Amino acid sequence: MVGERLFLPPRELLGHFQTPGDRDGVMEWLHDVSPQLDALIVSCDMLAFGGLVASRTPAVPLEEALERLRWLHDLKRANRGLTILGWSVITRLSITAQDRRSARYWQYLHEYNQLPGARTAGCLDSAPEKGLDSVEPLGTSAASARLRHLEQIIPATILQAYRQVRRRNHAVNRLAVELAADGTFDYLCLCQEDAAVNGPHKAEQAALLKLAEETGARPRVNVYPGADEAGMVLLTRALLGAAGRTPQALFLCLPTAGAGIVPEYEDRPLRENLLAQAAAAGMRGRIVCSDQLQRGLPEESLLFWVNCPDPPCLGPPSSCAPPVDLQTQREQEFETQLDLVRGVLGRSRYALRGFGPASVVDVRVANGGEDAFVRRLLQKGLAGQLAAYAGWNTAGNSIGTALAMAGIAWLGVRGRRIPGRPSEWDGALLHRQLLWQRFTDDWLYQTVVRPRLMRFVEELHDDPYHLSSRGATLVEERLARELIPLSQQWYRVFAGETSAGGNEAVSGVLPQICCRLPWGRLFEVELSVRLASG
Repeated sequence: MVGERLFLPPRELLGHFQTPGDRDGVMEWLHDVSPQLDALIVSCDMLAFGGLVASRTPAVPLEEALERLRWLHDLKRANRGLTILGWSVITRLSITAQDRRSARYWQYLHEYNQLPGARTAGCLDSAPEKGLDSVEPLGTSAASARLRHLEQIIPATILQAYRQVRRRNHAVNRLAVELAADGTFDYLCLCQEDAAVNGPHKAEQAALLKLAEETGARPRVNVYPGADEAGMVLLTRALLGAAGRTPQALFLCLPTAGAGIVPEYEDRPLRENLLAQAAAAGMRGRIVCSDQLQRGLPEESLLFWVNCPDPPCLGPPSSCAPPVDLQTQREQEFETQLDLVRGVLGRSRYALRGFGPASVVDVRVANGGEDAFVRRLLQKGLAGQLAAYAGWNTAGNSIGTALAMAGIAWLGVRGRRIPGRPSEWDGALLHRQLLWQRFTDDWLYQTVVRPRLMRFVEELHDDPYHLSSRGATLVEERLARELIPLSQQWYRVFAGETSAGGNEAVSGVLPQICCRLPWGRLFEVELSVRLASG
């Protein structure tokens, strides 16, 4: 959409779920292509371990991981004009769920790590950093009893491996900060994968930020919740930087107080992650209210409408629904903000073929868009005018995805003229395909279809985390039968051809959709959407 040439390593080098990527192959490929690059966006976890999933196992020794990361210093010296933007992940609070059994231990370890006194972190120095190798006070007797119970039911091999991974990965992150200090990294994101308000990651973050301050790297180091979206965020930063643009990212929260809520699997209020990821993407972030947008957007601005989480439930599950008065207030605020966003889109001078500088970050619930919210966006005719939509996995994943998609779409409309850049229509078509792909993946698959497939897997007596060959075949057949017609029916609403979706007969030009389960489990879907160009 912006006409730049993007180099990607061959897919076969990148591994497959629990099979690590070919680190030697990736390094050789980087060595060969680096002289042609203006900017390199690199995953430290891929270089050091063979990928994010591989970083959660102790298979790679520390010194080997450090050696591979130090190689970037030599690459930078050999390519003095090369900008290197990197990201490295701070270890999550649990393991990878590979089957039903490990999924159970995922839950136990995730809980264990949040309890005072959990022994899960460490430091490689002879003098441990405060908080990394010490035991916190045990707290209440109930918490202490639960901690001891979890230590008994979590296999010792899992705890031992997890502790080893935390110590090793923290040392790799320290080296990444040092590489930012010596100029190897021009910018570094330390992304906190699945976490909570409490846990060993807090001490690690503090230690890494302290190191960044001491080494002078702090202006080039950003720490925030996220992981999977970081490459897209840094690509946006590189493209905006090359174009000399620093747009504002204005976040309008629904409800307004929702910016202060800590989303599930994260360790800080939503507003902090919104602003931190905007900075990582090369934008100036700001939380705004409706009154500040009555006259439209300021110059060089993008609007992100954020569907925020509800306050945490402190009682039994039956009491966790929002009170009626709060839900009514939320719905009233929705209508007010909807009119405001429509006005922003209508007054945009930079709209391209029907989309403008407004996007939706849908993080009210984790692991999928909010069904009622998305249906209202579609039925009220707003969805097809957006620059971006994201509502998958954690809040951090959705925030970064929306920032990247919106920033690149905005640059494609407003940016410099580049020889060989696709035509305006082609750019709009690519954008529309991606936008509907996000709705199909984040909402229709994650929220609507995946729960149905989970029930189907239960009927098959199969494992949703590790499908058998027969189960994978049957589930993929069911996936195609359910998802493709549903996406095509709702696309008519998205395209403004009808005001209601789901039950009407399908007609006209519809998207071509391909879908499969790439890792033999239900958590993610591989999806492509193709629209006709005429």
